[in-house]
Amino acid sequence: MIGDSVSAGGGGSTPPAIEGTGQPEGIARSHGHYYYVRNGAASPLLQHQRFLQGYSYEGKGRIIARNGSVVHLTEGEMVTFSGEHLSVPPNTQFP
Repeated sequence: MIGDSVSAGGGGSTPPAIEGTGQPEGIARSHGHYYYVRNGAASPLLQHQRFLQGYSYEGKGRIIARNGSVVHLTEGEMVTFSGEHLSVPPNTQFP
């Protein structure tokens, strides 16, 4: 598994997709490939991966959200582990 478990503390609500660097964390599609994005760096997803945040990548572009729904991404889009669809940040470092 990839990812970190995060314990929520206090009464505030902070989206789990944002790390300390202000970069979103999640699964991205770029140049026809899928990547795990964290802290501005992208790692290729080459096989089935389950993430501690409840998402899974099942290969061939099939992403399953924690509620069991299938997530579809267009080129240059990502889904954060809080369920937001965003454009891949332009400063993301791809291999």
